[in-house]
Amino acid sequence: NHRPKVGELLECDFGRWSEPETVNGHIPPEMIKRRLVVVLNGDIDGHSVLVAPISSTKAYGRLANFHEYLSPDLIAETSFYEKRDRWVKAEHIRCVSKKRLHYVFDNGRKLSQYLPNDVVTAIQKRVLIAVSGKRILDSLNNEQ
Repeated sequence: NHRPKVGELLECDFGRWSEPETVNGHIPPEMIKRRLVVVLNGDIDGHSVLVAPISSTKAYGRLANFHEYLSPDLIAETSFYEKRDRWVKAEHIRCVSKKRLHYVFDNGRKLSQYLPNDVVTAIQKRVLIAVSGKRILDSLNNEQ
């Protein structure tokens, strides 16, 4: 029984969009498929975890304010994940069942990967921006 930790990199199976589109399934632009995520809270209630998905698609315009850049050296290269620029999509944070989470494997070997604390803090700031909490950040910055 795995207990995900803050900053841990795992895969999350978000599922697929429903056909036809109904509220009983995922609807675009909601996150779909199995993808790399970073854990932001590893134990909401013993069964669920707060995660933010990671993408190799760069955002432009307003959405770029919600994305935190991850340099290629932060994520191990595997047979599936090549070295490339990636972004954490803070506007797509989700509370998911632990049953959706999986370790990342490379050729049958389980990887244990964590983002550095300063990167996790930067992601958490992006989450605050995504939930219109910029005033909180500004007030914290003014107190320092």
